[in-house]
Amino acid sequence: LDSRMQFLLVTTGIEDSPETRAKLKNQVLRQLVDESLQIQQAKKENINVTSVEVAQAIGAIEKQRGLPP
Repeated sequence: LDSRMQFLLVTTGIEDSPETRAKLKNQVLRQLVDESLQIQQAKKENINVTSVEVAQAIGAIEKQRGLPP
């Protein structure tokens, strides 16, 4: 939860304060739960993603956010 919170704050430029973290905690937790459920469903349906596809998706997100590759 803490690492995801830090990632969110860094990538969005939102001010890092105890108040901000408190406001975002439930949202970040919900997102982690949703992702876990999606992974479970993908495994159940035998959906696989290659490391190349992951790297391409990360690259697209970095580009979208203006981050260096």
